[in-house]
Amino acid sequence: MSCHGPAGPATTVETHHTPPDLNCTDCHNPMNPTGNWKHIKPTVDGAVIAFGTPTTAPTAIQYADEAGNGLCEVCHDTLTLTYYNSDGSGLPHNAGSICTTCHTHPTGFVPPSSVADVPHETITDCTLCHDDGTYVDGATLNNVKCLGCHGPAGPATTVETHHTPADLNCTDCHNPMNVTGTWKHVKPTVDGSLITFGTPTTAPAAGEYADGLGNGLCEVCHDTLTLDYYNSDGSGFPHNDGSVAQYVQPVIRIREDLYRQSYWQIHRMRR
Repeated sequence: MSCHGPAGPATTVETHHTPPDLNCTDCHNPMNPTGNWKHIKPTVDGAVIAFGTPTTAPTAIQYADEAGNGLCEVCHDTLTLTYYNSDGSGLPHNAGSICTTCHTHPTGFVPPSSVADVPHETITDCTLCHDDGTYVDGATLNNVKCLGCHGPAGPATTVETHHTPADLNCTDCHNPMNVTGTWKHVKPTVDGSLITFGTPTTAPAAGEYADGLGNGLCEVCHDTLTLDYYNSDGSGFPHNDGSVAQYVQPVIRIREDLYRQSYWQIHRMRR
């Protein structure tokens, strides 16, 4: 660790912490060409290991193939782990994902400490929400993942993404992973503005959607180039003051120009 520790000149890593600390050379042989990625030994704990090549990263199945042959399985036993054991037993767990996406070498391969907030804490397949590279706090998630549950065919509350001016990411406003202190996992900071938006158990007041000053959740991203009402600088015409600006039918999309056109047609008919 004099080279690979925090103060060393090489890539910072940690030893495998669970079960007890392992030796680096239990898995690696830096002295000789091994034919594997990152000097992984061709035999680990008595099992033959194929793990990429010296110049090609391994595939997900070479970390864990669910049969006990992957590098991340050959030492595991049922006394210590629930997933991916050396005898092929264990519950399904992010099948097809690269293990070190969550269990990183710099953290000693320990499980991530961040657990999703209610109701997402019961999800055991992280790939339902995440793609590779998004297993970090504050990551932008693919809307397709969110709508897998929250779309018309999903088991959760049906919603749609924000369409005007352009499609936003669900995670621009929501953080389902952490307790946010607000209603519906709305982030405490959106587009650089501090947000007060009810509590996890109490719905927000109308003024927390839009207060006419640019501080409400539905105002902080708006600008005068796209909207006539409730902009982030406090400008805009009065518009249903005191009403809760919550979506009612999230799959219906109304463009402002069509709304104005329909309004004036109805107004003329009444005259």
